[in-house]
Amino acid sequence: MSLQHILLGFLREESGSGYDLNKRLDAQAKHFWTTEQSQIYRALYRMQAADWVEFQTVIQANSPNKKVYNLTEKGNAELERWLREPTEETLPSHIWLAKLYIGQNLDYADVAQIIKERRATMGEYRLWVLLRRRLIDQKNSDDTETVLRLLTLDHTLRLIDTEISWFDSTIEKLQALLEA
Repeated sequence: MSLQHILLGFLREESGSGYDLNKRLDAQAKHFWTTEQSQIYRALYRMQAADWVEFQTVIQANSPNKKVYNLTEKGNAELERWLREPTEETLPSHIWLAKLYIGQNLDYADVAQIIKERRATMGEYRLWVLLRRRLIDQKNSDDTETVLRLLTLDHTLRLIDTEISWFDSTIEKLQALLEA
């Protein structure tokens, strides 16, 4: 149910189509949530069936018509309920880490390459988080929305920095093993 609730939160801020919501999720929330466009449309369908959202069809001359969704009172109440309930989460999956765990047939050079690629990806991701943080911080506001968004980005930065530190020390260990 989390995707539906995240979408309710985005719709509370501003109405939008499934496409709009996907773009906003990608631009603003990828440090805590990723999804496919098709998942958004399925979630919107379920949300409409639950009377959490309603839509207006916007006629477009040179494009297919689009549905612009709005949060209903029932949807707002559901969002408030969800925000206050305890959260049960599972640990995240790390496929690259699973490969290392069961990769005893790989040589150290292959393992080092997996680590270097993952480190490069995390370095790029860190730049995105820093840019997003800078954009929000420019508001120079102490309102709850700004403070909470900065806190989520700070949490993500700490996780990334810890992971990058581990990558760097692991690459050093693997280089030493390769040179031995």
